[in-house]
Amino acid sequence: MRCEPKTAGVAAAADEALCTESVYERADLDADGIVDFFDFALLGAAWKSLDPDNCPVDPNLLDPNDFARWNAVCDFNTDHIVDMKDMGAFADGWLWVACWYKGQTELGEMMSMSQGGPSYALEAETATEVYEPAAEYETLMEIVKWLAEVAEEEPDIEVEIDEFMKVIQENLSELQEQLDL
Repeated sequence: MRCEPKTAGVAAAADEALCTESVYERADLDADGIVDFFDFALLGAAWKSLDPDNCPVDPNLLDPNDFARWNAVCDFNTDHIVDMKDMGAFADGWLWVACWYKGQTELGEMMSMSQGGPSYALEAETATEVYEPAAEYETLMEIVKWLAEVAEEEPDIEVEIDEFMKVIQENLSELQEQLDL
């Protein structure tokens, strides 16, 4: 007797059959299927925080907020601090989209249908998830300005910032083509 999956009479959706690659990206910090500003916000909230369980110096000499903001998911290189090295790793996955990602608006519509009616709270919550290239472009420009300020304040990490800026500039170029700028 052979064990085979029961596929007779079952039609798989086209996107399910084709979704074999690009299902996970380490930079997708909120695991929503897209590396976007929500993930960047998580990284920013943990910025310069220290792992309270593996502090490299005497914890009594540090600001307690450095521990309170700690988020291990943001420590890409597991050196117990969220810094430019982690931002560089995050930048490598910037704007990645999972093959299964359909956008939160469609998900909200499907969920409201299964509940027998519209879910206004879900619609309001997911409205911010809609991808808008123009808004993305403006936000990237703001990040470029912010990174330039950080580079001036902390010249010792200028090389890491330059690497991140290159990734952002590539994304800006793609958005400019999309928007015909």
